[in-house]
Amino acid sequence: MRGRGGRGHPVFTPEQRQKYLLFVADGIPLDEAANLAGVSRRTVNKHAAADPTFREARDEAKTAGRKARWDAKPHDEYRYIHGGCRCPECRAAASAARAARRATADEAGVDGAEPRPGTGPTDPTVISLPARDGRSDLPLRPLAAVS
Repeated sequence: MRGRGGRGHPVFTPEQRQKYLLFVADGIPLDEAANLAGVSRRTVNKHAAADPTFREARDEAKTAGRKARWDAKPHDEYRYIHGGCRCPECRAAASAARAARRATADEAGVDGAEPRPGTGPTDPTVISLPARDGRSDLPLRPLAAVS
């Protein structure tokens, strides 16, 4: 329940602080954790700015919450690539996904195909521009992009 303290300041009781920290440590997003604790995120931020002990506790809870959210992710290619997970499940998922991408690329003729003219690394990009005064009988020379 939201209440008002003296001088119009919202109340953030020790019980609400504890509930908020538990929610954050469980991996619940900060806005949602504040709402579940019965306060606004702004109230939490004000108390964190004013109280170094609470700020440290919130930082520890945020670290625990990140770990909880990461641990809840499935073992798949995402964890292999972005989290560096090398468990057998993640390695198998990454290998399967990589093989599927290669098969798709081979079917499309990407590997081993001749590059299209003008798409090589040494070919300049040419952009044709219209004449400055709008007359089509005096075209501008194409500009080559510098790479």
